[in-house]
Amino acid sequence: MYLCFAMYCSHFSMNGLSVLSDFRCRILRIQHLPALSVWLSAYHLTCIGSCGAGCVEEGGRMVDLVVKSLIKMAAQTFCWLLLVILVSILTGSQARRGQDIRCGACRALVDEIEWEISQVDPKKTIQKGSFRINPDGSQSMMEIPYVRSETHLIELLERVCERMKDYGEKTDPTTHRKIYVRVLSRDGKTMDASATNLEKEMLSDLKFTCEHIVEEYEDELLEFFSHETDNVKDKLCSKRTDLCDHAVHIAHDEL
Repeated sequence: MYLCFAMYCSHFSMNGLSVLSDFRCRILRIQHLPALSVWLSAYHLTCIGSCGAGCVEEGGRMVDLVVKSLIKMAAQTFCWLLLVILVSILTGSQARRGQDIRCGACRALVDEIEWEISQVDPKKTIQKGSFRINPDGSQSMMEIPYVRSETHLIELLERVCERMKDYGEKTDPTTHRKIYVRVLSRDGKTMDASATNLEKEMLSDLKFTCEHIVEEYEDELLEFFSHETDNVKDKLCSKRTDLCDHAVHIAHDEL
């Protein structure tokens, strides 16, 4: 930053009013206040030589004013910079947590649906088609496996987000990202919840995020679970929806 200072000095002669004007302009690259002090002291000497002792008092006041103004300006600039830094940090932190909770909700949702599917007898069937009688007296009905039928999957999607209350939030020691793990087993037993966030607000956010994912990606969920697929977490949450675009390599059984 370059500053140019111009100061005016005058004196009165014995024989009448005569004004001696002297404008001094110094361009200084301010790197620290001591450098400014040295320059101002040099200006004092210049002012005395040009205008006499009468200029010193006026010059001193102007120097004090300049110094105070610079200090005030520097303080204001520092405060604004500090505020900008703090806002940037907070905004980045919130954005990162939002991404983590979307990813965690998607992966937890997949875990829950896969577990529910595994609990159904694969031999169980459901009728699909129309009950209307065809002209030849037959009905367009067929038996299909219940476990991955659209009827069963929709039932699962309607209640799967209630399971988010069984989860807690932890910080991955390697990536420092938030992850979501079960703290209550499916048979009702309490699991290790050390260093785990179990706050109601977090659980509410996780459940809300899960519901939003089900609503927005219902077609993709039905598509993936309508037939057996390996590594649904990565394929659905990372590659298909970008909900976990930072976490393609998270272990499949992490949650």
